[in-house]
Amino acid sequence: MLHVDAPSTLDEQVERLAAESKARAIAIALHDLESGLRFSLRGDRWFHAASTIKVAVLLSVFRAVDEGRFRLDDSLHVRNRFISVADGSPFYL
Repeated sequence: MLHVDAPSTLDEQVERLAAESKARAIAIALHDLESGLRFSLRGDRWFHAASTIKVAVLLSVFRAVDEGRFRLDDSLHVRNRFISVADGSPFYL
């Protein structure tokens, strides 16, 4: 597990955590719509969405439930093949 030790800047903290994780590449882009806070560290770098797409799928399902199009106990078929918006290549979760 990675621990944070009060670095002097958020950039330095993220870089240190990335080095400790031995990740091949990292990037962060954040925009808090309530506070207006923005942060970006290599935020213009493209990555495959990978498992982050699950959040969008769940959000869509919950919205459909709110609109009465589905119920939480309905079975839904979800494809496990996506086309990358980064480079058009197929990938699987």
